Amino acid sequence: MVDDLHFAEKEQAWSANIKRSVLNMLHINLQKVGRIDKTSMDGALVSRENDFFTVNERTIEGDCEVAYMILKRKDDTTEITKSVDFEKCSRRPEAKYNFRHRSECRDCKMADNFEPSTVYNYVIEKDGLKKVEVVSFYTVTFERQPKMKSEVRATLVFEDVRKIKEKFESVKGKIESLIYSNEMEKDIERFYMHGDDTEVLPFEHIKEKINAAHRNIEEIREQKENNYENTLLMHRLVSILRMCSLHELGVVHSEVYTKGDERLMAIMEHALAIAGTKNTITHLLRHVEKENVKTHRIVSLLKSIQEMPYPSSKIVEELLRFSDTEIVKRSPVVHQTTWLAIGSVMHGVVGETMDERLIKENHRGLKQKYLNVLLKQFEKADKIYEKVLALKSLANAGIDLSVYELEKIILNKHEELPIRMEAIDALRLLKDSMPRKVRSILMPVYKNRLHHPELRMAALVRIMHTLPQQSVVAQIISTMERDSNQQVAAFTYDLLKSFVGSTHTCYKKLANDIRPLLSITRYQRNTRTLTSTYKFMPLFRENLLSGVNFELGTMFGKSSVWPKEIMMSLDSVFSGMWNKNLFQLGLSQQNIEKIIEKLINKLMKLEQNSQSVVRGRRIKESLTLLKDIAKKLDIRPRINDDKTPYAMLYLRYKEMDYAVLPIDEKIIDDLLEKYIDNGRIERRELDRLFNRDPEFQLHSMTFLHETIRHVPSTLGLCLTLKDVQPFIAHAEGEFTIETISSGLRIRLNTSPTLASTQLSQMRLWNPLFEHGVKTERFVEARLPINFDAEVLYKNQIELKYTINVPSEEKTLLRVWSHPVTFFRMMCGPKYFSGLEQKSVVIPKWRSAAKEYEKTINIWGIKAVLRGNMVSNWDRRDIPVGYYDWEIVMRPSQDIPRKLRFHLTTDRCEKVRLDSIDSTHLLDQKFDIEPTKYEKFEERKRRDHLNKFTRDIERSEGYKHHLNLRVEAVESNVERYGNAKVVTVCEKGLRFCKMTVEGSFSPSEGQRRDWKIFTTMQLLLPKMAKSLMELKNQAHREIQGSVHSKWGADEVNELNVKFQIEQSKEQKEWTRLADKEYKGLASYDLLRQSSLLNQIKIVADYDLTPFTKNLVHRVYDYIKLYTFLAKQIYPK
Repeated sequence: MVDDLHFAEKEQAWSANIKRSVLNMLHINLQKVGRIDKTSMDGALVSRENDFFTVNERTIEGDCEVAYMILKRKDDTTEITKSVDFEKCSRRPEAKYNFRHRSECRDCKMADNFEPSTVYNYVIEKDGLKKVEVVSFYTVTFERQPKMKSEVRATLVFEDVRKIKEKFESVKGKIESLIYSNEMEKDIERFYMHGDDTEVLPFEHIKEKINAAHRNIEEIREQKENNYENTLLMHRLVSILRMCSLHELGVVHSEVYTKGDERLMAIMEHALAIAGTKNTITHLLRHVEKENVKTHRIVSLLKSIQEMPYPSSKIVEELLRFSDTEIVKRSPVVHQTTWLAIGSVMHGVVGETMDERLIKENHRGLKQKYLNVLLKQFEKADKIYEKVLALKSLANAGIDLSVYELEKIILNKHEELPIRMEAIDALRLLKDSMPRKVRSILMPVYKNRLHHPELRMAALVRIMHTLPQQSVVAQIISTMERDSNQQVAAFTYDLLKSFVGSTHTCYKKLANDIRPLLSITRYQRNTRTLTSTYKFMPLFRENLLSGVNFELGTMFGKSSVWPKEIMMSLDSVFSGMWNKNLFQLGLSQQNIEKIIEKLINKLMKLEQNSQSVVRGRRIKESLTLLKDIAKKLDIRPRINDDKTPYAMLYLRYKEMDYAVLPIDEKIIDDLLEKYIDNGRIERRELDRLFNRDPEFQLHSMTFLHETIRHVPSTLGLCLTLKDVQPFIAHAEGEFTIETISSGLRIRLNTSPTLASTQLSQMRLWNPLFEHGVKTERFVEARLPINFDAEVLYKNQIELKYTINVPSEEKTLLRVWSHPVTFFRMMCGPKYFSGLEQKSVVIPKWRSAAKEYEKTINIWGIKAVLRGNMVSNWDRRDIPVGYYDWEIVMRPSQDIPRKLRFHLTTDRCEKVRLDSIDSTHLLDQKFDIEPTKYEKFEERKRRDHLNKFTRDIERSEGYKHHLNLRVEAVESNVERYGNAKVVTVCEKGLRFCKMTVEGSFSPSEGQRRDWKIFTTMQLLLPKMAKSLMELKNQAHREIQGSVHSKWGADEVNELNVKFQIEQSKEQKEWTRLADKEYKGLASYDLLRQSSLLNQIKIVADYDLTPFTKNLVHRVYDYIKLYTFLAKQIYPK
């Protein structure tokens, strides 16, 4: 056995690790030291020749459980097999960076897509060890199949025994173990995190970093458009900048940045921010302070800093120093972004994350220090927005010590409600590290009916995301059943039901705990429209442990009909790695009615001072009518809300608060004062807003994601797994808005492009060389936009829109992927330029791939889809396949130079309704069967319907015209199109009819104009005011019809009638009509009883084969993704 190792004092870590790999192969534990599979077998059985046992053993890959299998052969040869169980390791010298935005899925912990495997084979004869062989596989899997693999094979064979002729000198180095030494990786990590303050500069020996950066920038300069090469150059530039010292960064800045154009300057700034080391952040922030950098670019740079892979206390100090500069203080947007970034970087330093760093910092002292800094920001704030921003920074930090301060804010009734709700939301990052504490704080809040309903609902959301035990769920359901507030009860029921119905991989156990309790609850949810709710829309595959989950939520209070909060979010799970709140957008408000009322008053005053007072009078009359109705019905708010009006739109990305848009009275007053004066629009301010420099340049570069993982290999080399996706977007052109007579003119001429390459690589490396494999998946898109639009508003709204059609072939979209092997010598002058790559073609793709091309021609504009396709392929081919697809816009000889659209929409005019023929709305299949609760004959129902339609015919209605005209300008072939839409509705909206008529010039292969004529009718029944009136109402169904005919050489015809009605089971609600109900109970029962839950459709059609096939596909899709009961009766 190999125990302690002594290396020379000057022995470098990478060299010592290679020697460790040799000694590791000779390490064999036949004495069963550290055995853990204790047996009760007797001595005779234990001493048998063949044996199997497990021990805890140190190998070069860590301190893990190792299984031994001993087999003795007849020729006095013993074969020993040793395998390492990496799932049972007490210590592994590995590191993970930028995993902090992910959470571990509790129900799929064994789903790590990285699977190492190591097996040793020993051959021992009488005179000792003769042969050792080690085989290691390091595999990245997709759908539980290997996607990328590094294989290590090493063999030691006994050749001869020779006498040592020279005496070894005594070694005075420190005692080390057999486990891989990551001192080299520690030096690199320390340099990234602490910069030039470290004792060892691991990249000091690389002398050509400045020249390499210069060459990279020059190559980017030569690339005029965003493409694959640019993304790789961006990735390479970031790697070079991470190696640089502050002095070297200063040289690069003076030699490259100051001599570059706007595009290169933006690339350099974003590369520094993405690099995210102590040196690059320090250099960038000092540069921003000194130079005149635009606000939007500063914000973009800080967002990139927010996702750095190597956060440290030194970087936090730099950001705190930057927050006190004048540039942050004078710009509210930069101030907000800076503090959100500070909180996010703090989370990377002291938060409980999935990152595994080699350098350990004093978390306890830093936690208290950072908490004091953020609390100081909260305490000195005197406005709602400032306090909310401080809490969002604290939420991004995710400091566990903050839970006690947040509890005080949540329970402080003197604080504004938005601040208390934000404090609840600030607990979200503690759901994994402190779930019990979070529940102990929020359960009393949820169960206390004296708290605001929206506060209780916010507390419940945070409770459920801690994945509580069944006992906690039982308390929640018990509270729901006894809750007097229907908003809270309905929200609770919907949230629990969403968990039960979710296929979300990480909610599996929680769903099983909730299901039996919710199935026996006595609570009956009401069916009101404006009710608090929380819904899931999961899309998951169990066998992949992957998918996405959409969450939608609304919260209503008891003092307003406006929702207190609206939220939508997206979660993702890939191979068991959970990205909670990958994207979230929300709107919260308090007493927003005051802001809306102020806007309405300004609008009324504006209309009263204009030439036409119709709209202003209409607004005033509507408000007066609503106030009179409310007064007569004695409708008034339960609570006079005198709280500060406030609204907030927020964006969250990767669980971090990303941006906040506050809206309060002062902001509204400033805007109204700026653009409206004494009831008149300030045209000077509008002209100043519109008349800006028409030319613009937008450049954006970032890494959409970057994860890095270091693990040791049995060769003594570091195995690095890296997944990174550089993204570049660019747009430049002209954009103008100008006021013209009775309208606006908008012009835009640009061609935005974006390019992104996802690199997934696995490499073995040391300071001498690197070798590995990677897959490159590239997407490139460009969209030429050149249009001139006019919006006119006189007696009608008129839109004129002209598009300039490109006259050259352009690639709109390109997607390709291929696997690559690479090798590079990292010593000597070729450190940055000696990369050798070879593409790997999968045999399946080589043999089965065929070139495919599909062309669609519309008015001479050809769209071509081409690429290599495999007829039989599955999802596993996507990440490893060799494919190249693109969509090309190819002009022909008949292509027009311009397309001109002209849209007009008239005002609504009063008309007399045409006669309504109810026979076109009815069919024999629509006959209603009588039930025991109602015994109407079908003839009586139809008579009632005819009388109802005659009443409608005697009433007035409104007609609306919409016309669309499109024509090709400067075209060799005449091309045109016209469409007219006429809508007629009865003033009570009991009947509506829409007519669509249009014709378009022939397309390729057609001889006649393509025409369409469609009429649609919809008849709504009279709305009942009581249960008894509903019971006595003979006709309560919705009738509708659609007649359509369209086509060119071949004509499709479709006639559809439909009736939306009640099923027999739904009609049983009318049995309650004999009892008398009052108040909200009567209203709820009426709504429940009048629901229409069944639809009958009668269709007669004559379709072309293509259209018929399309209809069948759509119908099959509906059958697959809906749970409606269906019955089909062929004619």
